[in-house]
Amino acid sequence: MSSRNKTHAIRGFTLIELLVVIAIIGMLSSIVLASLNGAREKAKIARAKADIHSLQVAFEFYFDSYNEYPPIGDNCSACSNPCDQGSWNAVVTALQGAGAMSAPPAQDPWGRAYCYDDNYRVPACTYHTKLWSSGPNLSNESDLGTTLNFSGDDFGTVIAPGPQC
Repeated sequence: MSSRNKTHAIRGFTLIELLVVIAIIGMLSSIVLASLNGAREKAKIARAKADIHSLQVAFEFYFDSYNEYPPIGDNCSACSNPCDQGSWNAVVTALQGAGAMSAPPAQDPWGRAYCYDDNYRVPACTYHTKLWSSGPNLSNESDLGTTLNFSGDDFGTVIAPGPQC
């Protein structure tokens, strides 16, 4: 076989064909990645809601054991506690120490502390103990002093208090 016949037998793609295929793959991957970001955010919300539900069960277990919500002695008379990591760490430590939850979440899926307000013995606050997340925008829009409305993208639960003292 001559060298001329060998070059015709080995035929590849042209540069234009390769660039078109790469451009199509790039467009398809950007569409897929955009849709995955929405799914990722929904997964974080679902995880936070599941965490809050698990925490509510742990709080009720703790209350059954100690007749108070964690941490002991922290019944805020101002109807609101700071939504910060230090306050939440005290709650996590109390839940772990009591065996109410083996590994309570240290943060919500967006990297912030869960918000928790223990008003079990505070009549001005209608005795409501609340647990919530600031949500995806990381801004605490809910005014939960004496109301129970979560607003914006905040979500959470009201932990039903035991008998009033």
